Amino acid sequence: MPSRIPALVAAAALVASVLTTGPAAATHDGSGPHPRATDDSCPAARVQPTFFGDVAAASTHRSSIDCVVWWGVAAGRSASQYAPLADVSRGQMATLLANLLTRTGGDLPAPTKDHFDDDDGSVHEDSINRLAEAGIVAGRTDGTYGHRSPVERGAMAAFLVRTYEHRSGAALQRPTGRTFADTAGTTHEVSIDKAAAAGIAAGIGGGAFAPRRPVQRGQVASFLARVLDLAVEAGFGQPPAARPGDFDPAFGDRGATAVPFGSAYAEAQDVALAPDGTIVLAGRSSGDDDQDPTAHVAVARLRADGTPDLSFSGDGRVTTVVGSTSGADAVVVQPDGKVVVGGTVQPVVGDLDTDFLLIRYDADGSLDPTFGRGGIVTSSFRGPGHLSDLVLQPDGRLVAGGTALVDRGTIASDLVVARYLPDGSPDPAFGVDGRTEVDVRGGPDHLGALALQPDGTILAAGTSDVPSGPSESEVTVVRFRSDGGVDRSFGQDGVARTETGPFESAQGIAVQSDGSIVVAGSNSDAGRTVRRMLLVRYDATGVLDPSFGSGGVVVTQAAPQSEATDVAVDPQDRLVVVGLGLDDANESGKSWVVVRHLPDGGRDSSFGEGGVVRSSIGRKANAVAVRGGDILVAGCDCPFPPSSRGGFESRSSFVVARLRSA
Repeated sequence: MPSRIPALVAAAALVASVLTTGPAAATHDGSGPHPRATDDSCPAARVQPTFFGDVAAASTHRSSIDCVVWWGVAAGRSASQYAPLADVSRGQMATLLANLLTRTGGDLPAPTKDHFDDDDGSVHEDSINRLAEAGIVAGRTDGTYGHRSPVERGAMAAFLVRTYEHRSGAALQRPTGRTFADTAGTTHEVSIDKAAAAGIAAGIGGGAFAPRRPVQRGQVASFLARVLDLAVEAGFGQPPAARPGDFDPAFGDRGATAVPFGSAYAEAQDVALAPDGTIVLAGRSSGDDDQDPTAHVAVARLRADGTPDLSFSGDGRVTTVVGSTSGADAVVVQPDGKVVVGGTVQPVVGDLDTDFLLIRYDADGSLDPTFGRGGIVTSSFRGPGHLSDLVLQPDGRLVAGGTALVDRGTIASDLVVARYLPDGSPDPAFGVDGRTEVDVRGGPDHLGALALQPDGTILAAGTSDVPSGPSESEVTVVRFRSDGGVDRSFGQDGVARTETGPFESAQGIAVQSDGSIVVAGSNSDAGRTVRRMLLVRYDATGVLDPSFGSGGVVVTQAAPQSEATDVAVDPQDRLVVVGLGLDDANESGKSWVVVRHLPDGGRDSSFGEGGVVRSSIGRKANAVAVRGGDILVAGCDCPFPPSSRGGFESRSSFVVARLRSA
């Protein structure tokens, strides 16, 4: 494929710098030519959803927007915005046409000269010159091209017809008689008639075409999709093949399922795969937003195809009220189908103290009375405790990890690992009274995730503040023996430490087949203006692995701002990392990011675009699980703004998506 394609697609992403409200999109009123269907170019079972936040589910152009972005002909202004009502400039139209030609297997001649002076330095200049060389576009009467001027419907019809004719090598037929009442004698009358006869363009109703009206991005997407369909029907150009990283259309709605809880805010924090193939999500729901003090534990169970599992609490979801506010951050499924969630509870309104919280549900979604007190276990510490992760040992015991504040004045905190017997009682064989607290650096320590090694030892990944030096924090991994004691043979006296920048966070951990330990998180510059996804790999003994990335460290800029929240290992030992993508330091354009790395840390170029999938399906991906050829990613559908979300509830919901692994 010609090397200029990425540049052309990147240029398409710049097609509107400001959203402008134009005239309403044209709809066909039954008079005049009918636009062609796009079943060949845009097969519904294969087109990848874009989930742009500003394209409503009921939009006339929604499916066409999905289609042309899937083809690589057009792109959004960002991962979350398409700007369907923005006018398309003549320069932007040139880039779209060049992309269309290239994606259907055509090519454009190299320019023999600079055809226009007024587009010098424009991102669209190369496309304009190539199209002019081919005779597809022409300048205005004053000799300029006018790349910043809006493209009008008449000129657009001419551009599309010439583009198709250039690609096919044959002229489209003009029908006999007049097609539209308002195009007679206009410059583009012939092209408009040809476009209408081919089903590429339709009128605005009442027998009119409005050739002088500017055309909008949403409308252009529909015109382009029809040209693509005509090309596929004629035998040149085929829809993109399915590829790793695509949303799986066999799952849920176009590859994703939203689970609303009837509240204004609901966010899935973790996902677990049950032995019977069902999918369990855990998080919290609240009345107003993510700061609402009335948050409660929320759990949902889905069938393998993404539909609600009605055998779980009747509708596939359950909410449990514990204390004044609570939420789940972790979930595991036992071999018998029982579901255990781990989280944090504030027992009393206004009390700053918080406790570890474990809840076990029977397979039908009811609280398990054989676990703790009525299915609920809480654990208190010297100061506020926050549970971050939960793992299930093969013997049925549960290991919870988190952080406990030990000094309110200095905000010093310790890593805490606690183990529970299958009935929820503290395991007396673990640490002291079933728990172990570790002070890594004497200051704030934060535990982000847990993992088990094959020999039964427990890994706790997190972050510790550094008292002095160029970095202010470091990634830390502590290994615990099966009795709860720190394993002093690991790393340096039981702790592996790595500094990669002024600030780090560690939120995920996974163990590869050879015992290698991979920690996922983020690092940032001194001003915290740039965040990047971070992977650090150690061998099984806690030594940084120099064969991974650069000296054991991989930093990925998956978006202008990005951070990793979780990592999983697939059957080929590849690393699937999920997290948050942002358009800038002001946290605009929040989106899901999924990155797949090869076992040596390099990005897997076969996955998504250069190893990265970024989607505005939700604000942040919080968790990932891998089963065979499926990648399950969970988070929330957080509207931006709430009134404009297309495809899911305008109120926030749990969201889980399934991506193709192969």
